[in-house]
Amino acid sequence: MTAFRKTTLYVSLLLFTFIILYVGSSVDASSSGKFNASSGCGSCHGASSATVTPTHSGFPSDYTPSQTYLVTIGISTSASGSHGGFSFSVDNGALSNPGSNVQLSGLQATHNSDAARSWSFEWTAPSSGSGQVSLQVATNAVNNNGVQDSGDLWSSLSWTINEDIPVSNDSDGDGVDDDDDAFPNDSSEWDDSDGDGVGDNADVFPNDSSESDDSDGDGVGDNGDAFPNDSSEWDDSDGDGVGDNADAFPNNSSETTDTDGDGVGNNADKFPFDASESADTDGDGVGDNGDAFPNDSSETTDTDGDGVGDNGDEFPTDSTEWLDSDEDSIGDNKDQCEGFDDSIDVDDDDIIDGCDALIDNDGDNVANDLDSFPNDPSESADSDGDNIGDNSDQCEGYNDSIDIDLDNII
Repeated sequence: MTAFRKTTLYVSLLLFTFIILYVGSSVDASSSGKFNASSGCGSCHGASSATVTPTHSGFPSDYTPSQTYLVTIGISTSASGSHGGFSFSVDNGALSNPGSNVQLSGLQATHNSDAARSWSFEWTAPSSGSGQVSLQVATNAVNNNGVQDSGDLWSSLSWTINEDIPVSNDSDGDGVDDDDDAFPNDSSEWDDSDGDGVGDNADVFPNDSSESDDSDGDGVGDNGDAFPNDSSEWDDSDGDGVGDNADAFPNNSSETTDTDGDGVGNNADKFPFDASESADTDGDGVGDNGDAFPNDSSETTDTDGDGVGDNGDEFPTDSTEWLDSDEDSIGDNKDQCEGFDDSIDVDDDDIIDGCDALIDNDGDNVANDLDSFPNDPSESADSDGDNIGDNSDQCEGYNDSIDIDLDNII
């Protein structure tokens, strides 16, 4: 029984020690670096974070074979703190001269302390003919709480570097081999992406084979620009020679301007400086909108609104009259005796003489033209012509003024 207990205690202590060593070594491995983890830190620190980005400097865009470069790995992040780690690998060349907090192993590098977020070392490029090199790095901005948790923010990055192969045949000395140079005799050009015969460096539109120049700098190529020397214009939709931007009527070749802004072009506008008028149908100089008679060139206004123009209205301010056929200054609508002067009423009987069947001044019912005494209601005839009316005549048939013997007997 005692041996069994000892054995059990021994196994328990051994297991406990193993667990402590395992956990401790795992923590130590992270804070003191970790090789073969350039693809990421997810096995210990959860999913990658968009808030952290690995950075690198010193690596060339194209490497020169066997040349040594001093390179730096860093972290770009909004997370506060100064603790972190990295794991880097490259598939060719050599790593050397590790800086502070850096340890190397073959073609891999990692931190040896989590007290930094920037690490430097040297990379020597591979020998000539090695071709493209692949690189990968993972960086981790830790919160330094002693626990590998989601508070540690990591991300990874991969990139490649091509070998800088010396040019063997370069007629124009532009650094591009003649076989790859679209312009082997022009040191200022080597590519022609759109195949239009104009090099990309001089071609304002390197991906458009129909364009290469933009003389006025308006973003529209000269070939497609109706106004290649005017940066404010490029289209002329109606072909009238005036650019669409300045043309008030870009789709009407007969019009370009509208000075008065009434929507009618100056060429068709009879009144280009009057926004209230544009047409003059009868050509009388008065616009249709202001012309009471737009189809009658002899009339423009109707002051009294009777439908008869002022020029033809004999009573332009009287809406009840417009004609005076007998010219008696009385309109036809009010004229009592058309064709005669309504002001003449000799016998004052309120019947205009021109329409009076009996003009009788003295009211004796004998018309004036038949009355020998038109102003004497007691007389109307003078049968013997002695100027004495028959009613008063003492001796009818004789002149009552002849009384030779003065005996008062005619």
